Amino acid sequence: MNTEAAPKVELLDPPGSSGVRPPREKSGVVYTRAWVVDLILDLVGYHPTLDLAKTLAVEPAAGDGAFLVAIARRLVASCRIHGRSLVDAERSLMGYELDEESAMSARKAVANALLAVAVDPAQAKDVARSWVRTGDYLLDAHQLPRADFVIGNPPYIRLEDIPSPVATAYRSAYRTMRGRADIYVAFYEAALRQLKPDGVCGLICADRWMLN
Repeated sequence: MNTEAAPKVELLDPPGSSGVRPPREKSGVVYTRAWVVDLILDLVGYHPTLDLAKTLAVEPAAGDGAFLVAIARRLVASCRIHGRSLVDAERSLMGYELDEESAMSARKAVANALLAVAVDPAQAKDVARSWVRTGDYLLDAHQLPRADFVIGNPPYIRLEDIPSPVATAYRSAYRTMRGRADIYVAFYEAALRQLKPDGVCGLICADRWMLN
């Protein structure tokens, strides 16, 4: 076994940093603990024993990359099990993040995760960039390819707390965005629309629906 420390590239955080911030709230985002991420991936059936390069997994609200890191690790493991190059998986993962700063953190976290499993530094940097994009998933979802998995932890923001032009666009795009809605519901609607007929949705949900 090669015991040398994984090399770092310019994209990455300093040594000793995982690249994933601890759970906290930011702009409606709640960052997710690793054991919760792994549980959800297990529940939806995202296992390395499957040929995951043939599938598309979407993380619609990437945050700092907690889900993306775990998905990337399993995707790399799957490629190795099935004798694939990581190039085969360049279109197998799509992470969306509205905030560019958070998107950069997610890319760093993913790149560090790839380096930790001995992916070439240049390839780790390129793949992380191809997997994580900055944009509004709710506005782009209708034009995205159909997905096998939509997995993640959507933001929790009341619609009335969003700038009016954006809120109007969400209301026009999603029939669930009525009254005093929370946008996490729109993420569910968008995810279910994007899934293939046999696709699986694994999104964390607030428990307030139990009281409504």
